[in-house]
Amino acid sequence: MILKTPKFKGAKSVADGKALSQSNLAGSGYMMTDSRGATTWASKSFVAALNKWTGANPKTWYQVNAPTVTRVASIATFNIDLGYAFAVDTVEFQGGTHYNGHPNRTLGHWLAGYRYSASGDTLYFADPAANAPSLTGFGATKPTFSHATSTFTSRYLQSNGIVG
Repeated sequence: MILKTPKFKGAKSVADGKALSQSNLAGSGYMMTDSRGATTWASKSFVAALNKWTGANPKTWYQVNAPTVTRVASIATFNIDLGYAFAVDTVEFQGGTHYNGHPNRTLGHWLAGYRYSASGDTLYFADPAANAPSLTGFGATKPTFSHATSTFTSRYLQSNGIVG
């Protein structure tokens, strides 16, 4: 989803010419999600895959662990203003608050951020869990949603973080 922004729409991998698809990015040449069963924050495979796919310097896409609200707003506005998306790896805890109709269980989940308003005080996300028939408990999840940057950062980004 992060590569479906105006800068990359329809782009093929610089590394091997593969077409942009979730299955190609999840494959062994990139995020290795298919073999590992997840794209974990700790593995840094999300960032490595973005840099490899785009042919970017290894420090072009980077992770910020447990970011501040100011840092999240800064990364989001900078990326969006340049025509790029940003990504967040959230953690929701069972018994705690959940966003966008997610079920009450502990979840680690990637989202693509595609827009902001009010100078970054509100962020807009695309949620890949929406309409995913293989996932249970996500019936109320919408494909896109917005959230106040301050509460989203403090509630969901302190265990993992943001990719800019």
